[in-house]
Amino acid sequence: MKNRANEAMKQRAKLYHRNKRGDVFTGGIIVRHLYDDMTPESPTFWDDAVFIVNDYRVALWWVHPRHQYHDLVEAEARRRISHLRPESDLFADMTPNYKKLGRSRKKVVSWTHQPTTDEYRRYFDLLSDMERQVGQEVAFEVRPSMKIAWCSWCKGLNLCVPFEVRSEADLIALSHIARRLVRRESTLAEEFGNCVYRQGDWLADCKTIEAQNPRSLRAHVLA
Repeated sequence: MKNRANEAMKQRAKLYHRNKRGDVFTGGIIVRHLYDDMTPESPTFWDDAVFIVNDYRVALWWVHPRHQYHDLVEAEARRRISHLRPESDLFADMTPNYKKLGRSRKKVVSWTHQPTTDEYRRYFDLLSDMERQVGQEVAFEVRPSMKIAWCSWCKGLNLCVPFEVRSEADLIALSHIARRLVRRESTLAEEFGNCVYRQGDWLADCKTIEAQNPRSLRAHVLA
């Protein structure tokens, strides 16, 4: 028996695609990012794209296993120093920026964040140090994975696979793999075998990233 809520979401997604106009597809996908700062050796972490299958859109949300590995390291590091987290609200000092709508009306269009307090600077410095320690002490494993679900404007594909996206051509190539997976013409095992991202891979990536980028690994991942 079909799930009514899921079928309704599917129909909304198809209607959205039918009525949507003006989007630019490059090589069959919508590209949202620039790759000017990438080199052939740059480790990559995440990207996203949109492509069309039949009469609906597929939103591809991709992460490299090193991204998930970093999340595991960060979660363990936060757990270890949770008792040291400042009690004050990091965003308490944010101030709204307004846009006038007529003579007496206005709306918030952005927020200005005040400089981070010394208390939080010390905490984030400690967190970075703890992440390095966790990376050395704890061995995680990350395997390829995917999750597919309908939403109101597309079929969403969360994909974690060992693939480097350093250019539009790479993103197009990844979208071809994603298309085969969505259409059930292939499987993760057929595309990537029994690939496992381990501690040794993470430590090697950390060395590469720190050599290429003077910023912290945290800044590189979240940029």
